[in-house]
Amino acid sequence: MITVLTFIQYLIPVFLVFMLTRVYKEYQKEKIEKAEIRKRLESPLIYDPETGMEITLEQAEKGTFIDHDNHNRIRTKKELDQFFDATERVVEEIANYLKVNNYSVFTLDEEHYSILDTISITKKYDTFDCQRCYKNLESNFLVLFPKVNIESTRQQIGINGFQILYWVKTTNFDGHYYLRPKTNLESVLDKIRQDDPFIIENFEIYPIKEEINILPLIHLLKKFEGLEDIEIELKENDFFIKTLVEPTMDKFLELERIIKTIASNR
Repeated sequence: MITVLTFIQYLIPVFLVFMLTRVYKEYQKEKIEKAEIRKRLESPLIYDPETGMEITLEQAEKGTFIDHDNHNRIRTKKELDQFFDATERVVEEIANYLKVNNYSVFTLDEEHYSILDTISITKKYDTFDCQRCYKNLESNFLVLFPKVNIESTRQQIGINGFQILYWVKTTNFDGHYYLRPKTNLESVLDKIRQDDPFIIENFEIYPIKEEINILPLIHLLKKFEGLEDIEIELKENDFFIKTLVEPTMDKFLELERIIKTIASNR
């Protein structure tokens, strides 16, 4: 009969082998990553993300750039593996998807930035950089990959990374509403006293300017009911949906399916 002591004596070496194997795998992974970084640093060539080509340090210092007109170029797996970290790679993989699915690179103008500067979604961040933008050529909505930053303080944890932002032009609205995920406390308090102007499951609703045409607004927002890790803002005819976490292809596609139904019914 196996005693507890015998079992423990058997378990200890198994556990040690498991831990040593895990440590070794982590060491090997870190060793490979460091070798890749060292290889890039030692390389006499610099990667140009616009063209996918490599130029010399001398060319870069002289401001020599390779002319090209293919802004919708698909990045290769080799480029993704070699030149982008994990989060950047996801953004680039989504961008590759966009480029072959009826989207095109789009440049925001001053009017776009002036609108972004006035909405609640952007105001809470110390920086909100929207250089990456694509336009759906069929329904004309925009997909942005803002890089956001909030400095750490004693009261809050800092944020620094990419997110996904959809921007759709709607019609017949003149109100302004901001929606964010409810906290657990807010969900409990709502059972005692409901303070939202209407109910969208899982969301706290802030009416900044009341909408006269309320039923179409509720119908629009119901499409996002129950979704996690997103915030929503409608300001008159500009409708924004943004993730609160770093991008994933699954979250992008989940939102894209909904956005396409909205954009096609305008």
